[in-house]
Amino acid sequence: MIIKNLSAALLAIIGTVCFAQDFNNYRPLVSSGNIPKDFTTLSIDKFKQDITEVKSDKRSERKTKEKFLLESNYLIDELLLSGRVLFNDPISNYVERVASNLLKDQPELKSQLRFYVIKSTAVNALATNNGIILVTMGLIAQLENEAQLAYILSHEIIHYTHKHNINSYVETSRILKGKDSYRGSSVDDKILARSNYSKELETEADKKGLTEFFEKSPYASSAINGVFDVLQYAYLPIDDVEFNKSYFEKGDFIFPDTYFMEEISKIKTNEDYDDSKSTHPSTAKRREAIARMTKDLKNENKSMFILPKTDFDQVKNISRFELTRLYLIRRDYGNALYNSFLLLRDFPNNAYLEKSIATSLYAVSKYKNEGLASQVLHPFKNIEGHSQQVFHLLFKMSKKESTILALKYSWEINKKHPGDNTLEKIVDELFYDLVYVQKNQPKDFFDKSKNDLIHAHLRDSLAEQKPAEELSKYEKIKRKKTETLGGDEDFWRFAFVDISKEKEFSTKFNELVEQRISEEDERDRIKTREERKTLANKIKKDKKFTKKYGYALGINKIVLVNPVYVKVDQRKKDNVKYIDSEISQLDFVKKINENANISGVEVNILDAKTFKENDVEAFNDYSLMRDWMNERFNHDSQMKIVSSETNNIHEISKKHNTKYFNWMGAVAYRQKKNDIGYYLCLSAVGIYTLPLGIIYALTPGYYTYYYNILFDVETGKMEMLISVGTNRKDRDSLLNSKIYDTFIQMKNKPRNK
Repeated sequence: MIIKNLSAALLAIIGTVCFAQDFNNYRPLVSSGNIPKDFTTLSIDKFKQDITEVKSDKRSERKTKEKFLLESNYLIDELLLSGRVLFNDPISNYVERVASNLLKDQPELKSQLRFYVIKSTAVNALATNNGIILVTMGLIAQLENEAQLAYILSHEIIHYTHKHNINSYVETSRILKGKDSYRGSSVDDKILARSNYSKELETEADKKGLTEFFEKSPYASSAINGVFDVLQYAYLPIDDVEFNKSYFEKGDFIFPDTYFMEEISKIKTNEDYDDSKSTHPSTAKRREAIARMTKDLKNENKSMFILPKTDFDQVKNISRFELTRLYLIRRDYGNALYNSFLLLRDFPNNAYLEKSIATSLYAVSKYKNEGLASQVLHPFKNIEGHSQQVFHLLFKMSKKESTILALKYSWEINKKHPGDNTLEKIVDELFYDLVYVQKNQPKDFFDKSKNDLIHAHLRDSLAEQKPAEELSKYEKIKRKKTETLGGDEDFWRFAFVDISKEKEFSTKFNELVEQRISEEDERDRIKTREERKTLANKIKKDKKFTKKYGYALGINKIVLVNPVYVKVDQRKKDNVKYIDSEISQLDFVKKINENANISGVEVNILDAKTFKENDVEAFNDYSLMRDWMNERFNHDSQMKIVSSETNNIHEISKKHNTKYFNWMGAVAYRQKKNDIGYYLCLSAVGIYTLPLGIIYALTPGYYTYYYNILFDVETGKMEMLISVGTNRKDRDSLLNSKIYDTFIQMKNKPRNK
């Protein structure tokens, strides 16, 4: 939590200390210090505090405000505890220091505000009703100077001081319910009214942010126009630089011209779009309105930077490195590659960036081999600017070419920056795909340059000495073959000309080919109908055995991440029971601990709702685990692929002394019976069945869903998947039986089947 009277000098010291970052060995951004109360206070306690301040003449409006406070507290906490929000990190500290300059004459207001950064590629900032200002890494990565950040903070602070969030919620409720002046409004009129009201608040935040804060600060108003440039082009990468065609090329390994576009799609400049149904005014309207207000403002003795410019450059670079990492987690491999390419201009030979490009190429090749490339590559026709070349190249390459390029680049980067566990695994998998999936052998590739091959071929041919008219049919064929040697269709054959001379590479390649041939011979041996039937029956029997008797994994210790418990009442419009969910979730964690102790499984729980202020190390483990989880769950559950977060997860695995990480949760439903009338009518047909219909109508409907997912984080393999539902209430006995049974299946030693 921000200390109320922290001096600007101390903030500067903290900021400088936190900036230590070795970009060549880049480490993910993490939190530090004590965990703020925003993260450790339960949602129910925040809600109880907030409703004491609700004042309204109308009972209905008071109820609406209370509903807003209930929902917003839980939804904001869901974000804060998602692992995506950081505190006391270099970026959050920098934002805080800028806010201190902005509000140096308003210490009381400053003490009400807390500033955090969101791990997100989006270009955005937002303010909550209770004084939290959230800024995305995507925004910091795109800004040009400190003054632009100051204006954005001014805008967000107005949202807080003028209570825009809660007022918007109340007004929207009035619109949707057709109250007061909205009585009798059509659906279209209501949509337009909501849009207009939202735009009014945004315009107010723009203007009052300027007059109440920014104009009185030491920042130059000439910076504001650039803010609207940032917003207008937020969908583009951090820069627009030509992607060099030769970046991946070497020697005679040259892509065909068709793999690169002759002309890229130009960047559109339509900032005066139709905003009639938007929540924000068009960028053009916002720009013009502020331009009118700032045209007479003087910028003497005002600056783009109050803090050292090097501090701004540092946090911007950190944010840009984080973008690459976030793109990889999201499986946005085209943008991860291009973002890394852009950063390499300022950080040449950077190990982290080059490894990230290798990871991107590897992942694209895996998805191409699975026939799922469309899941991870944006259609290149929809891309604007020079990054379009990257997406076009990745699209044009075949499965084989993608695997070869990924292996070539990854091998070279692994030799250049050795000792990286993730990269070593990637190289092994790419070799496997080249040999087992693409069925390639060393003889499929050239070990000489094109010129050397041609000269060698001509030396072996009598056709070299004869004029064309004297050539025989076969000599003509040989000469023609020589002239076309190494054409566009064969460009991939030159990929390993240099590295094939490395003993480690050639040995690995040959041994894997021999292994594949040996395995194929063994499979060919099992060719009788009886043998195949026996093998198929064994596989079928194994599956039935697991289904009947459960898992038996022989696991003694796990890390349980983010246990989830949600209570839902489907009979109500707002069906999530926030308060009951939080209370039940805390009780769920207790049940997990109790059943773990009984079963003999050691469980380390990383649960954000139970962290104390000094648990920052556990919080960081939790945050990185959520990143790994998000990436792994984005992939198909059966897909074997090395996570970009492998190194981070291995460190956490070693710290907790187990490679098994678990996700467990339950959802308890109170069901809505839509067919009550039908059953009453049906039972009324006979006098003896009528009581049964009445009993059905009066008996509450319940459904409890329980799940458990266990991963081996070293291999990425899902070791356990339990997903069951029952038409029963979520009583203690039911939950305890599910949890205990799960731990017993983990604990039991593997059986002979």
